[in-house]
Amino acid sequence: MEKLKRYRQFRGLSRAELAHRVGLSTETLARYERGNREPNTTVTKRLALVLKCTPNDLLGVEKEV
Repeated sequence: MEKLKRYRQFRGLSRAELAHRVGLSTETLARYERGNREPNTTVTKRLALVLKCTPNDLLGVEKEV
């Protein structure tokens, strides 16, 4: 989930702050950012809500025209 770190930094959140807001451990969030783990749908939605984006934005899904 390579875009997660970019969105977090854009919103000015530390890894610990985002993890706390979403209800994750800091290490779990770090694993998501490094691509070592993938969040489930519920966590992806919570991350998107806090980061003010869509789950598709985080997943890198592009709209087809």
